[in-house]
Amino acid sequence: MSERVQYSLSFIALLFVSCAGMLHLTWWTVVAGASALTLLPLVERQFVVNRYAVIHRGIPDAILVLSNVLNAAVASAAAFGFGCLSGLVWGI
Repeated sequence: MSERVQYSLSFIALLFVSCAGMLHLTWWTVVAGASALTLLPLVERQFVVNRYAVIHRGIPDAILVLSNVLNAAVASAAAFGFGCLSGLVWGI
């Protein structure tokens, strides 16, 4: 999977989570969005290892996976919160 496809799928996942927040769906969509964002880079593990190996040498794979999970959770929660705020502003 190319980097462009990965970024596009990540954007689509965040867009769906944001729309779910706008429609005042349950917060479980945040979990689903975070799971999708976590799995996208892990599908191609070598991409993640090559990307961070140049910057941080010697960091174990478990730390890289944990940072990926935390980043995905924060991004998904922020998208959901933005969707909720947008829904309130637009009166949806």
